[in-house]
Amino acid sequence: MSDLVIEVANLVKHYGDITAVADVSLQVEAGTIFGLVGPNGAGKSTAIECIEGLRTPSDGSVRVLGRPPRQHRRELFREIGVLPQHNELLPSRLRVGEAVDLWRSFHHNPLSKDETLALCGLGGRQKARTARLSGGQRRRLMIALAQVGRPRLLILDEPSSGLDPVARYNIWRNLNAFKEQGGTILVSTHYMDEAEEHCDQLCLLDYGRIQVLGNPRRLMEERRMRILVKVPHAPDLDRDKLLALDHAHQVEQVENEWFVFGTTDRLYGELKQLTGQEFLEMRPARLEDLYLMTTGRAYRTGVD
Repeated sequence: MSDLVIEVANLVKHYGDITAVADVSLQVEAGTIFGLVGPNGAGKSTAIECIEGLRTPSDGSVRVLGRPPRQHRRELFREIGVLPQHNELLPSRLRVGEAVDLWRSFHHNPLSKDETLALCGLGGRQKARTARLSGGQRRRLMIALAQVGRPRLLILDEPSSGLDPVARYNIWRNLNAFKEQGGTILVSTHYMDEAEEHCDQLCLLDYGRIQVLGNPRRLMEERRMRILVKVPHAPDLDRDKLLALDHAHQVEQVENEWFVFGTTDRLYGELKQLTGQEFLEMRPARLEDLYLMTTGRAYRTGVD
């Protein structure tokens, strides 16, 4: 087994009567991307702040690179790069080149200025004020600044939130390159497609609790969720009748439709024959389907 970079055991964080994180345990291996996935308010940022050592857990333990982060923040600073959820660390009048110089001054053996600018693709905009950068450019700059100290671990809170597809692609190209060079990444995101494509392991959080933990593809395989066929409600259809089909493995009621999951498109033919419908909607099952089924946040309650 690879060395463990992060070890979290029974983590709990209370804010008065509110429990933001409830009994979370996870391990992050070296050279992997580990995703904390869930909607806003799921507890992702609080968990990350406890892992970074910014907050003291109410209960449980956290070890980062073998050390409790709250007690060893100074030493861990040399080995961890952090990206907060927002860009307030960049004063609006600071120029791109000045930001790089400032961050480099914090470290004993930083990347060169040219190396840092190459990471964010802003070598031609050194004199531009950070306030004049696009949202994607600012996030790319912040991620590059997090790598200035040659960290072993990156901890990123919603690195691509609110960005367009091109900006998101560029950010993940950078992060995957960091991983290929032996780095480890802990990332929070509410984009299920990102988690499914890029994460080696993920933890689905809802209301501060772990709902699902594991490799995203393996999680879908274990639940035999490869395809989804949507079937309109009908008086003679119910869950038991749908699950009795040879190739149906998961069934969920969603407003005026049944969502039927299986592993082969033979399910489509079975459902056409059962319902008498000539055309049914079929698509590949996605991690988002598993999340919504597991938490019930939208499928069962209609709550965002």
